[in-house]
Amino acid sequence: MFVVGPALGFILGGALLDVYTDFDVVAPSELPGDLLPLTPEHPLWVGAWWVGFAAAALAAWIGALAFSLYPPELPSAQRHNQVMEHKKTYLCTTYAIRKLFWNLGVFKNVINSMAKQLTFLKSF
Repeated sequence: MFVVGPALGFILGGALLDVYTDFDVVAPSELPGDLLPLTPEHPLWVGAWWVGFAAAALAAWIGALAFSLYPPELPSAQRHNQVMEHKKTYLCTTYAIRKLFWNLGVFKNVINSMAKQLTFLKSF
């Protein structure tokens, strides 16, 4: 699929090489007599290869303009963000409580282990 864009650009660029580069200023038939007959086969012929780049730039600007008309945040996203914030708060609170009880369990196990050691009991 990534080959389609460059292939179409190559085909369009090749087609535009038959158009004289200054088509907007002067027609090839209106050039001074020493350049006549100027045709695509003539060594001085320069095709309008740049028209494809100009068309692509114009299309990009039109697309950018269309995207810039959207609001920074869609209305449905506000409700979604509220729900996600509530879930995040709930999950963080639940995780903190679970971690607290797990740490209390570990603390209880450490106290039990220390209480069973003879060296610890002799230090009191």
